Amino acid sequence: MSDWREAPTLVGKHVTLRPMLVQDRDAILGATADGKAWELFYTTAPGPDTIDHWMARIFAEQDHGRTLPLVVSRLDGQVIGATRFMRMNSHNRRLEIGGTFYAQSARRSAVNTETKRLMLTHAFEALDCLCVQFRTDWLNRISQAAIERLGAKRDGVLRNHIVMRDGRVRDTVVYSIIAGEWQMSAITKASVKAADGSTANLTDYAGQVLLIVNTASKCGFTPQYEGLEALHRKYKDRGFEVLGFPCNQFGGQEPGDAAEIANFCTLTYDVTFPVFAKIDVNGTNADPLFERLKSEAPGLLGSTSIKWNFTKFLIDRAGKTVSRYAPTTKPEDIERDIEKLL
Repeated sequence: MSDWREAPTLVGKHVTLRPMLVQDRDAILGATADGKAWELFYTTAPGPDTIDHWMARIFAEQDHGRTLPLVVSRLDGQVIGATRFMRMNSHNRRLEIGGTFYAQSARRSAVNTETKRLMLTHAFEALDCLCVQFRTDWLNRISQAAIERLGAKRDGVLRNHIVMRDGRVRDTVVYSIIAGEWQMSAITKASVKAADGSTANLTDYAGQVLLIVNTASKCGFTPQYEGLEALHRKYKDRGFEVLGFPCNQFGGQEPGDAAEIANFCTLTYDVTFPVFAKIDVNGTNADPLFERLKSEAPGLLGSTSIKWNFTKFLIDRAGKTVSRYAPTTKPEDIERDIEKLL
């Protein structure tokens, strides 16, 4: 188990979270200046007049073992926000994730969800937490929806909880995820085989909206590769991925090896989304990922078996299977559902 007093460095596909330093003052102020985050009614983001007091207070709390502050940066090192583990109680193995704000350019993107998923993973799997809590403003419905997409349950409302800068008395909505819920929650905790036969972890895609498809190179639906690639390119920067899993169980329409499949996808449809190792999706050798997908999203009349190539499963940012689509459903017909989850 990791040290509760040691701020971690957490790396995702879009962001890096690292320990906050005194030297980060100007970079944090630059992030809040993008959109003037300190003016938003629901945040306590620091502005030019409050940054020094804000940092002093946070570092004092860290010295007392109550918080671990982190800066959020893009992979190129640009600081785009801050967050922290707070209200930390190592004896009872509880903490809160909060105090989060971002530059305007990073909002409504994959940044927040990936940040929260990285922190949740650290809390439950490195710190062995029993419970992780979130708090947000009653008026901030966007934040509430984002927390609920993580799989958190609403515990209740703290009425007349905080007097805000403008004098408004805020009601605070409290959410939590407990250890048992985390352990069973996300599709993205599964392991699969990469095209080269190595083990790949879907945790790399945690916090993203996923469209998981069983594919084939010699099927009447094979041209759907073009539509899948179009979805991938259109939404990848907003936290969306298509994941392809070749399968030869339907009419022997995926007979090639990994190299042949990769060459076909690249040369014929210019596929750039991940295509994994060939698997079975039905029967005694069915891949556990697809066994779970089928059980969570049965087909027509409750049937779980996959009927043909290019059956599609839509996964939300919390790693939950929300929809199943027949092979006849074109990728472009799923676009509206993807938009809702993003």
